[in-house]
Amino acid sequence: MAAAPVAFAAVALATTHALDKVANRSLADKIAHYWLFTLLAGAVLFIPAAALTLAGGWLLRRYPRTGRTTASIGLALTSRAAAFIVCACFADSLDDSYDDGTRWVAHLPPLGAAVFAVPFVLLITENAYTDRILWSAQLSTARRDTPQPPTGQASPQLH
Repeated sequence: MAAAPVAFAAVALATTHALDKVANRSLADKIAHYWLFTLLAGAVLFIPAAALTLAGGWLLRRYPRTGRTTASIGLALTSRAAAFIVCACFADSLDDSYDDGTRWVAHLPPLGAAVFAVPFVLLITENAYTDRILWSAQLSTARRDTPQPPTGQASPQLH
C-alpha cells in the first residue's frame, strides 16, 4: 500500500503520454493530466507517509506494537492526503470563477472530478482495510501467545 501512489504516478504518466498522442484535450486527457500534476505535486505529502508505512512494515516482526502504530500513522497520513486531494478537486470543479489562462491543469467538470476521485477513494478504502487487518492480527497473535491450559484438564482456580 505504501508504494501505491508512486505506482499510480507512473501509470498516470504513461496514460498522459498515450492520451496526448491519441485524444487531444478530451475529458480523459484532462483527467490524466490532472492525475499526473496532483501526484507529482502531492509527492510532498505521499512520500513521507509511504516512508512511515514502510518503516512500520519493517518493524512489525521485531517490535509488533511499534510497527503497527508506525504503519497505521503512515496509512492515515496517506488517506488524509488522498482525501484532501479529492476535496480540492471537487472544490475546483464546482468553482465557476473566471479562467484567465494561467491554470496549470485544465478545469474539470463535476463528472471529470468524480472520475478523477475514483483511484483516491480506492486508496483510502484499501488503507482502511489494511489498517483493520493490521490491528486484527494483534488480537489473533495475543490469543495464540496467551498460555492455555492443557486439553482435558480444568484450569487452576484460586480459592
